[in-house]
Amino acid sequence: MGLLNDHPMASAIGVLVIAYLARSIYRLIKIRRRFKNLVSSLTNFEFSNVRAHVLAFHFP
Repeated sequence: MGLLNDHPMASAIGVLVIAYLARSIYRLIKIRRRFKNLVSSLTNFEFSNVRAHVLAFHFP
């Protein structure tokens, strides 16, 4: 990495870019996990509603 050693400004920018990318990727993963939890809770809610309706329909 002789090029980065010759240009401390470029290496600082590289570190900043890498940190920014890592932070954005981490935020994306966190958002996706939250979204997945939301979707799973919604589907569980829908499924329990459908099951209750089916039970009420078949066994009045």
